[in-house]
Amino acid sequence: MFTVYYSNQLAHHKDKLVELLQHFPNADPFSQETVLVQSVGMEQWLRKEIAQSVGISASIEFPFPTSFVWQQYRVLFPDLPKENIFSRATMAWRLMRLIPKYLSHPDFSALNHYLKENNDQVKLYLLANKVADLFDQYLVYRPDWLMAWEHNDFEKILGEFKNINKEDLLSSIKWQAILWNEIVNETKLNKEESKFNASHRAYLKDRYFEKLDSLTLLEKNKLPQRIFIFGISTLPLSQLEVLGKLSEHIDIHLFFTSPSGLDWWNDKEALVYEKLALREKISFEELKQAVEFSGNPLLSMWGKQGGSFFAQLVEQYEVEELEFGQFAEEETLLAQLKGSFADLEPSPTFSVSENDHSIQIHACHSEMREVEVLHNKLLQLFEQNPELSPKDIIVMSTDIEKYAPYISAVFSRYKNEEYQSSSRYIPFTISDQRVRLIDPILSSFLQLFSFKENQFTAENILALLSVQAIQDKLNLNQEKFEMIKSWVSSVGIRAGLNIDNQTWQNYNAWENGLDRLLLGQSLSEDEGIWQNSVAFNQSYGLTAELSGVLSYFVEQLSEWRAYLIESHNAQEWQSTLKAFIDKLYSERDDYAETILNLKQTIDKAFGYIEEVNFIEKLTSEVIENLLTEALDIQSNHLNFLAGKVNFCTLLPMRAIPFKVVCLLGMNEQDFPRQQRTNSFDLMQYSYRKGDRSKRDDDRYLFLEALLSAQQIFYVSYIGNSLKDNKEKLPSVLLSQLQDFIIEHLADKSDFERIFTRHSMTIFSQDNFRDNHIYQQTGTGKYISFDKEWISLNQEVGSDKIFSMPIELKEENIPHTISLQDLISFLQNPIKHFFNHRLGIYFYNEDQGWQETENFELSNLEQYTLLDKLLVTDQEEILLEQEKRKGNLLSAAFSSFVEQELSSTIKPIKKGLATYLKRDAALFEVDLGIDVNGLNFNLNGNIPNLFDNEIVQWRVGKLRDKDVIQSWVYYLAMVIATSENSEEIMSFKFYYRDKDKLAYLTFNPISKNDAATMLAQYIAEYLYSQKHLSIIIYDKLREYFAELPTELELANYCQSYLLDAQCAHNDGAYIQRVLDQDVNHLDYLTIHDRTLVWFEKMVQSVVITEVE
Repeated sequence: MFTVYYSNQLAHHKDKLVELLQHFPNADPFSQETVLVQSVGMEQWLRKEIAQSVGISASIEFPFPTSFVWQQYRVLFPDLPKENIFSRATMAWRLMRLIPKYLSHPDFSALNHYLKENNDQVKLYLLANKVADLFDQYLVYRPDWLMAWEHNDFEKILGEFKNINKEDLLSSIKWQAILWNEIVNETKLNKEESKFNASHRAYLKDRYFEKLDSLTLLEKNKLPQRIFIFGISTLPLSQLEVLGKLSEHIDIHLFFTSPSGLDWWNDKEALVYEKLALREKISFEELKQAVEFSGNPLLSMWGKQGGSFFAQLVEQYEVEELEFGQFAEEETLLAQLKGSFADLEPSPTFSVSENDHSIQIHACHSEMREVEVLHNKLLQLFEQNPELSPKDIIVMSTDIEKYAPYISAVFSRYKNEEYQSSSRYIPFTISDQRVRLIDPILSSFLQLFSFKENQFTAENILALLSVQAIQDKLNLNQEKFEMIKSWVSSVGIRAGLNIDNQTWQNYNAWENGLDRLLLGQSLSEDEGIWQNSVAFNQSYGLTAELSGVLSYFVEQLSEWRAYLIESHNAQEWQSTLKAFIDKLYSERDDYAETILNLKQTIDKAFGYIEEVNFIEKLTSEVIENLLTEALDIQSNHLNFLAGKVNFCTLLPMRAIPFKVVCLLGMNEQDFPRQQRTNSFDLMQYSYRKGDRSKRDDDRYLFLEALLSAQQIFYVSYIGNSLKDNKEKLPSVLLSQLQDFIIEHLADKSDFERIFTRHSMTIFSQDNFRDNHIYQQTGTGKYISFDKEWISLNQEVGSDKIFSMPIELKEENIPHTISLQDLISFLQNPIKHFFNHRLGIYFYNEDQGWQETENFELSNLEQYTLLDKLLVTDQEEILLEQEKRKGNLLSAAFSSFVEQELSSTIKPIKKGLATYLKRDAALFEVDLGIDVNGLNFNLNGNIPNLFDNEIVQWRVGKLRDKDVIQSWVYYLAMVIATSENSEEIMSFKFYYRDKDKLAYLTFNPISKNDAATMLAQYIAEYLYSQKHLSIIIYDKLREYFAELPTELELANYCQSYLLDAQCAHNDGAYIQRVLDQDVNHLDYLTIHDRTLVWFEKMVQSVVITEVE
């Protein structure tokens, strides 16, 4: 007997199921109960609920309908294989062999055109899989077509197509029929006739029905005692027919969640209403009125899938109504909406109380912002409802993998002890991610296939080496790995495997870098070129073994790449893949399960190829697609219902009741999801009842999600553009919900309680107004728990944070000051304050690894080479060494840059020749400086003393920091020079001015003036121990040369800080100050301080070009 139970509460279904299990147990206590479900989540929920109701959940299996039906076929037909010989995977490999044979056939012209455009085995593989998918659908939804094809009866199929040019479809029908018949004939040859006849699903159902009509007692005892079908909103007609036939021998109980107990499933079919009239004693006139009654419009728009299925059930089987949830008028908006579904009200009236947040719609600017808002709203819910726990909340998204990084970033942030104490950590789990995307071993394994076209970039190789299982195989730890990374960068490895190429030599290749590392174990760089390589100084001693480890790893990848380039048969691929896994990954207990799973996946994937005896050679691209598809099938379901907030994919038939149901990413373009059908999919031209439609699935899925929310239904979408803030539309389903609610609200302004348009960022001031709560027309209420951003948005004092002095005890005031520390302070007092007083360092973001050979020298690289050329007499040898080290440009560019470097350094070497040949001494500085009556000691050394002059140089252009350093050196030199000295000391600083040599000197200054100047600097240095000193420190000559009138000085100084200083290499420090204090800085004081510090210096500068 087949009994259908329907209710609008899944809990009532569960109660009925428990009642049947308890009060009508199986006669055999050792037999298993069978409950068909369509998702792992439903199985987990049901197990838990049964255990809570009866104390234990045991001896219950939860198969999926498809596997269960095949299992029942095998019960009565033992010859059937465990997997159908007409499975999608086996058909795909048969088609890989069959399609090329028929490309010259006239009916295959479309396929021939597609495949001949690019003779690529991957295209053939993808096409074969598409056709196999299609045949698999035909076996389930159109078995009669396949039987007609086997009898070459095309007219029967053509007769089903309406309002379409049948001639256009005839070609598709013919080539599909040819391929299907070839699959059938080939399968007949390879299988015993009995197994073939039993496996052909187009005939199997009929044979199964015949078998059920003539069961022996022994066969009947093999059938399950009874079957429960739970949480399934639709089944293919063929499966429903099998279950219906099976119900003639056993009891089948199907639990259907119906939004209404009335005629909401009405599809205007007379037969359905006739049966309803008979069962419910509805008069003909009432039946006529029911047909004319339209019901709730949202149910009409969203309920097609479930309603059509329910109509089939009502038409064929006994129906029993369970208890229906009642929704009082004074309850929440969510309850009122559900009540309008239950009562099929076309025009209900909704009211929203002040504290009613049962339906929430949130418009955000990005996925990250959606998750941030969700986190705050959940914290608010926990605060308002202490009985609510994380396990009562489910968050679903159409693409959980897109949201997973943001979820982890936001929710994991509060996991450490500091944040846990503030109660902001919400336990969470993420389910349904493809395992290959979250398991580094699987992800790196698939990455190996990219090495066929990979240029062996340093970034890719090191990314692979960062996988812990690979490091363990090579006995590496994090410290050793970081050293290898440093070495790879230092020896100039960028991309490429070999030095020798067809037309040039790549010294940024792995071969050259590894040669340098290995050579460094025996020689030093000073030994010069040895066998075309230059040793690397750091790869010796106890760390020398790392060179060998890295060399071995790259050698294995090189061999793997060589293997990928060639095509191989399936058996060769299978054995090589498993052997390479053993070579590459450690099999420690931590990784054993993943490695075993990977090998089993390989065996299973290649098992289908072996089954159809496909012996042709396959390219690595086909193997990559094969294994990617095989691993993509595997998803992470283990964390679902783990007692935490559940983040998962929005899947059909996962309508499990939760107190809070949240949907993310309900965007216009993302939901309902688009269904892409191939032009040769014949099912799209001939719809039958029971056919699946992804858009209909998603509509019903949205309805199920709403119905499963017990207290709160929360929906968010990207409602504004991050670029220009333009409003974006939500999903059409969400728009329909909004429109329906607005239309039937008693007070239209109540919609503001439902809809919230959020600010762009988590730190926006709008999030912290009015005691951290803001209420604006059209935006609703939002409470922020992100207290870290409060200080940024506080009105009082927050904008003057850098004006506040730092506490400094008297005994900590320095009385001895380093000359270099004073210079560092004067060159950039803001950076000095951040580094030395606040302990804050701003670094430029890692620009990543260079992925190509060296085709252009950076300013730093050019400066480094010029600096080396300046002090050598063997330019050619040095340049050759630098080329071998990968520091020069590639190919013909190298000769050009060598000539340019030589011509650039020539005038500099000529001008400094006298000094370069001599040994320099140090000029010692040990001065006592009086500052406001207190004595301070300034000490240090000034390099490059030659007799009675200090001469310094750089091979680059003159910078302001060079001028400041030279100025302080000059002042110290003047003060330190003995008054009784007969020799007059001089100071010069040489630099490169484009293609010429120039030097800087200063106009003479008296010792008293020099002492006064240094005293002023030391006073400012002492002041900086407590306060931030802001000045102009870059492009000083331009600044003083263009001073405006006094009235415009403040604006001039501000613009110079914003433009010139922020563009400086260390501009991040002044930028940080301006971001915080830009409107509260005293720019006249900054200008005056700059004058005091540097006006005398700029006026004293003398520039002389060297002829």
